[in-house]
Amino acid sequence: MRRSLRLCLFTSKVRLEPGMMPEIVDERRGTIAGPPGRSTQDRTAAAVFAAIELAGFIFYVVAARNVWFFRDDWEFLAERRFNLHDLLAQHGGHWVALPLAVYRAMYFVVGLRSYLPYQLMTIVLHLVAALLLRAVMRRAGGNPWVATLVAGGYGFFGSGRQDVLWAFQIAF
Repeated sequence: MRRSLRLCLFTSKVRLEPGMMPEIVDERRGTIAGPPGRSTQDRTAAAVFAAIELAGFIFYVVAARNVWFFRDDWEFLAERRFNLHDLLAQHGGHWVALPLAVYRAMYFVVGLRSYLPYQLMTIVLHLVAALLLRAVMRRAGGNPWVATLVAGGYGFFGSGRQDVLWAFQIAF
């Protein structure tokens, strides 16, 4: 049998000893608060959001099956090298050192045999952005279902299908 120690919210400090389980007692209400945790509603909404993210991942991978390198992809792969001049050169008015470094690393690792690894970068980054959107909404005190619906909608429709499927959009 575990010993317990009642910590009162409105009294002095009490010292915990090994093996004691703290309980928070609100003397005004005479209630014992349970351990902090997520409610069933939170867990269910999180599970639904995880399913939405998985469905979004599958959707984007299937939609991307017929896309290949085009336009700006070729500038990063064929025209630019991994040197200081090319890292500092702009593309369409944007500094693109990090995307160029990522493209050159991907080219070194997987080459040009498949566009899917390049697409997976943008797909995963987009779905992570949806996850972060939901996390920010929950931390701000938003309802778990509203956060799930808004972030899930962003996951499917946020920045447009063509931008999620075109790996070059990692630059923007």
